[in-house]
Amino acid sequence: MAPRAASHRVAWPKPPAHVMLVLMSMRSLGLAPLLGLFALSSAARAADTDLRFCSIGYVPQQAKRATVLGTATGTFVVRRTADSSEAFIGELEARGGDATADFSALTEEGSFVLEVPGVGQSAAFPIGVEAYVGPYRTAMLGFYGWRSGVDVSISYGGHSWFHTAGHLQDAYLDFLGEPGVIADGTGGWYDAGDYGKYIVNSGITMGLLLQAWEDFRTDLEPITLQIPETGGSLPDYLAELRFQLDWMLKMQLDDGSVSHKITPVDFPGFIQPVEDTERRYFSPWGSAATADLAATAAKAARTFREFDASYADTLQAAALRSYEFLGANPADHRADLGDFEQAQYQTSDRDDRVWAAAEIWETTGDASALADFESRVVALEDLVSADWDWGNPSNLGVFTYLRSARSGRSESVVESLEAALLSVADGHVSSGNASSYGRALPAVYWGSNGTVARLCATLEVAHRLTDDAKYLGTCADQIAHLFGRNEYGRSQVTGVGINPPLHPHDRRSGSDGIDPPYPGYLVGGASKPGNWLDEQESYETNEIAINWQGALVYALAGFVTAPRGPAGGAGAAGAPTSATGGSTTTPNASGGGPATATGGGAGVASSRDEAADDRGCACRAARRGSAAWWVVAALAAFGAAARRRRPGQRPVPRPARRAPMVGSSPARRRAAALGT
Repeated sequence: MAPRAASHRVAWPKPPAHVMLVLMSMRSLGLAPLLGLFALSSAARAADTDLRFCSIGYVPQQAKRATVLGTATGTFVVRRTADSSEAFIGELEARGGDATADFSALTEEGSFVLEVPGVGQSAAFPIGVEAYVGPYRTAMLGFYGWRSGVDVSISYGGHSWFHTAGHLQDAYLDFLGEPGVIADGTGGWYDAGDYGKYIVNSGITMGLLLQAWEDFRTDLEPITLQIPETGGSLPDYLAELRFQLDWMLKMQLDDGSVSHKITPVDFPGFIQPVEDTERRYFSPWGSAATADLAATAAKAARTFREFDASYADTLQAAALRSYEFLGANPADHRADLGDFEQAQYQTSDRDDRVWAAAEIWETTGDASALADFESRVVALEDLVSADWDWGNPSNLGVFTYLRSARSGRSESVVESLEAALLSVADGHVSSGNASSYGRALPAVYWGSNGTVARLCATLEVAHRLTDDAKYLGTCADQIAHLFGRNEYGRSQVTGVGINPPLHPHDRRSGSDGIDPPYPGYLVGGASKPGNWLDEQESYETNEIAINWQGALVYALAGFVTAPRGPAGGAGAAGAPTSATGGSTTTPNASGGGPATATGGGAGVASSRDEAADDRGCACRAARRGSAAWWVVAALAAFGAAARRRRPGQRPVPRPARRAPMVGSSPARRRAAALGT
């Protein structure tokens, strides 16, 4: 049986003092039996937590699976929330001591609940072609919230966040031989929960975001985002990416080498960006950073050419300058970071050079770059990596090479890479099928939530090579895992899905005095089985980072369908996403019966207005303090518990807000994370 989180033992909130007075009065008046309603409330809620599902919903034509804890056999029912009618009936499939409810055959759109006799009923979730538009927008909103050097203002789910432009003195050239001199290194995204900016981590992030545009442009292009540039000459998605690209170009030195990062010599405490006034420095150059700039700029040049030819020329020239520098300096050169607290994002450059050669060839057609790629890629220990991140981005180069329409590729190299990629993708499918929670990454380590999402990139290429739907089904399972189908029964993305993280390791949220945190961020997750803590101090399990965020955006983008109807792509940007996905459903006009495991139900129309839906589950906690809430909760629990109460079950914890921690060390994440 899959391990259960010990944190489930945490109790639900105690009723406020004025409510306690009412309860004591009830006891003195002989109304003690009614006090049991409060106990039933916890029991009823706990029953639902044994059903682990994708709380943002499902896409009609893709996999729809949920986990049922503590039972291995029996039936399950998917009901329409509009009238409680049966939409699907199926048999549970055993996974150890737990079970999987697979209702992939249900393609009807609408709002539904999962019900398992003797276990309970889930919260409502949508099935719809636009189910992931809201979560995608919110994930992209996270990048906007990370912007450095500009004022940032966000509205979401009835809350607002703001931070004043900081780090306008980026950055000093002391470590490049010019003490006291400032060069322009402003802009770009903050890297994680700290305020550093790093080329190597930006490379893997931008590579995957640009890949998402190449793969899913048709549906991404019309979607508006909550950014100042919306409605401008660029699609909103590319406008956000350009903000980071502009900063990356500033990191290139005159000879084509690239500064590894901009940071102070030590990390600041939990303060706002504008309050962080310590000197920040360009670090010395590194060959991995140089290769990542070459790869990213070359890939971006192809993307931006039709929108801004002059900018594309600038990107391509920068890419060639760095690639030429690498050719003249073939040794693996680690940036000298001895004067900084930690040697963050240090890695060998062999994977980065593979990626750079592929992108230069695809952009220019240069035969020497093709030869460079082919000679380097076959020398890798793993032609295609099953587990990859900033320390080994060569998969991005393999994806570009395998999908290229250019002539000249070696047939034997193509065959070897295709076989290796499909072998890795098949391994992901097998691992996901064997997991109680559909997780295709068996390993659990620092930041592995990001890798879970990143597997979708490999699975997408496998699907394009074979047209086998199993690969997309496994990707859909990874999204479900991140949004509630996991051992915690909680979303791993702030502000989105069921009981999302409330206390990420993030200096902006930790110092602004606002609950809840900035929305849309994927936290790193457990670093070993069962140890995720939704606590600000837990940088090892609850920090946020752009490389994990880019992977999340890619995974969601593969299932995004541009909004339908008169609003089209001009729907509310960054709109709130609820635990049920913000879906407004249209009842089944035909009153059709349930679908079964061998067939789909009747299709119905659905609509959604994400701007109007502010039912984000993180925001509901604020309403729990009122006496009215406790009365309503007790009455609701009385009816619910009478139907499905089971003894011995425990609620999902809701940890208290922690005070900001000063002097935490996300640098330890850098040192412990993947590096070669």
